[in-house]
Amino acid sequence: MSCFKLRRKKSILKSVHLNTPDPNLPIAKPLSVADSNKTFHHETTLDRTLPLKQDQLVLLAAKEEYQLFQNVTIPSPINDSEAVVRIETLGLNPIDWKGPKYNFGLPSFPCVLGREYVGIVIQVPKKASKVQVGDVVLAISTDYRDYRKAAFQQFAIAPEANLCRLPVSVSRDKAASIGVAFVTATLLLGVCLGLRFPGGPDMLKEVRAEPIERLPEDIRKECHGSLEDNEHLRTGDWLAVWGAGSAVGFLTIQLAKLAGVRTIAIADAVKRGGLLVASGTDALVHRQDTAEAQAIVRSVTQGRLLFGVDTVGKESAKLLQEVLTPQDTRRAHIVGLTGLPKDSPAGIVQHKVPIKLFHEHARLGEKVMIWMEDLLRDGKLILPEVEIYADRGLGAVNGALNKLSSGKMQSQRIVVNL
Repeated sequence: MSCFKLRRKKSILKSVHLNTPDPNLPIAKPLSVADSNKTFHHETTLDRTLPLKQDQLVLLAAKEEYQLFQNVTIPSPINDSEAVVRIETLGLNPIDWKGPKYNFGLPSFPCVLGREYVGIVIQVPKKASKVQVGDVVLAISTDYRDYRKAAFQQFAIAPEANLCRLPVSVSRDKAASIGVAFVTATLLLGVCLGLRFPGGPDMLKEVRAEPIERLPEDIRKECHGSLEDNEHLRTGDWLAVWGAGSAVGFLTIQLAKLAGVRTIAIADAVKRGGLLVASGTDALVHRQDTAEAQAIVRSVTQGRLLFGVDTVGKESAKLLQEVLTPQDTRRAHIVGLTGLPKDSPAGIVQHKVPIKLFHEHARLGEKVMIWMEDLLRDGKLILPEVEIYADRGLGAVNGALNKLSSGKMQSQRIVVNL
């Protein structure tokens, strides 16, 4: 992506925001001293003032740089389950630069992007809620068509079902980088591959309990017709992850291990080997020589690999698909996060992650967030390596994205503090 240049605009972008906040909601609600506040981060001394205007980073057209707009109206809740969050730390994802560069994930212009952030709850939902004013939360915005929920602004709207309260033991900077990766890993394992998580939600059961006509049409087949009952990924099965050094690959390995799955991490072993070994992966394969990597996977699994996840692209997904071996009674399954081969041999099923389930299926989204809170509280997740960008504020996002897109980062993710 070409280097971003920052331009400042003073304007009110009516297409990017909605009306002003509801003054009747309890933005100054007294804080509880419940036990949960001893477990989770909670700001007892915070500025609860909710201004009427804010700054936003806005994309006006594909293949252009982000521009900073000032004096933009703060978005408002439109139902009784939405909170207002003051954004403190942005977690940057590859799609934040790939979307503008390659013109995808951009529903209309102008648009506000950004998929995840850590912030402080300033205004609680109207309905009874687990969150309180002052709670420090991780918010994940998979609903990219609703710019009210986007991260690249000072205040955002967040459905309660998509909020994870942060335990006091967890770094805010590190937490800002894991939301999208955790949700993606949970959905690909739990829905695409049917894995049942001990102590966590039974994802596929939850989804299939929903009448199919209530699901978005483009994910119905993935949720209801891609996996037979005897084909679920289960304890003792092998799972190979190509691109395991990425944040989502790293978390996929960990969540699979929690369920007793045997894992093969295919990655840059020089850069990510130590972290992947610490995650408990059963086998680590250096990806530089792809033919050798394939041979090792076949050897480790004795030619009986049924499940694969690729986080890199079509070429590596094709390599991974080539080492899958369907059985007489169980088909093989591959999940591609950034592309899949055009051809799918007999007995191999290709999957795409139905990410919109996270915000479309509120009950499921909430269960994923509660499970994430539990795992973080109990110290059961190793968090990805994070670089904290030197500059602060929305104006620093462009430079941080340039660094992320360069491919030269030593860390898995980069965050920007506002």
